[in-house]
Amino acid sequence: MKTRPEYYQPFLDRPVKDFCEAQIEPYGIEIEHVGLMALIDCLVLPAAFAVEVFYLDRSAGDEVNVHRFADLGADGGIPTPPDAPVLRLLYRP
Repeated sequence: MKTRPEYYQPFLDRPVKDFCEAQIEPYGIEIEHVGLMALIDCLVLPAAFAVEVFYLDRSAGDEVNVHRFADLGADGGIPTPPDAPVLRLLYRP
């Protein structure tokens, strides 16, 4: 996040440096959306993995909401192969 603050700053209510010191660097802090995006952008997608986040948010219905993150090849990136390994994460508010 600190190497690309212009990308993450619009999603934050304080400077990226302050956000990282309070929400990213300390041990035992739960990750939230912006931190998850930074993790996916810098570690997961470059390794040609996809990420699926399963949201157990008590939405109506019997199905779990799943959001998949993969590199689509935009901005010159290498697209994540359709058969790439998948890192699955559970989100429960």
